[in-house]
Amino acid sequence: MKSNIEVNFSHINLYVKNVDIAEFFYTHIIGLEPYYVCKHKSSVEFKVKNIKIIFFSNSLLGNRVQTILESDYLTPTELVFTTEEPEQLYELALQNGATSVKPPEESEGGLITAIVRDPNGVLIKILCYD
Repeated sequence: MKSNIEVNFSHINLYVKNVDIAEFFYTHIIGLEPYYVCKHKSSVEFKVKNIKIIFFSNSLLGNRVQTILESDYLTPTELVFTTEEPEQLYELALQNGATSVKPPEESEGGLITAIVRDPNGVLIKILCYD
């Protein structure tokens, strides 16, 4: 049964250890422009077309951090970016604090996929559609 309620996507919240590192990485490596930076450095917001990605400091969660990290409610999350230069973006990310999860690899259909963890541990998938 399909709902008759109108729903619109608003944004993605990601909680990280270091907002400054997130701001640097996503500005200088991924190439996004900050849309809003909290003057207290507790969050930075990027807007990509109509989608907002907001990085919040883990400190805003207070003592809930450990409870959340130990919960069964965590699901893997990844940010997915497309580029015509996946190998170069992958290498640039590694040179700037990201760690490799999967080096660039081309599938039979021509899709090139690479996966890194940003300096805060957020999974990033880099894709190039042939």
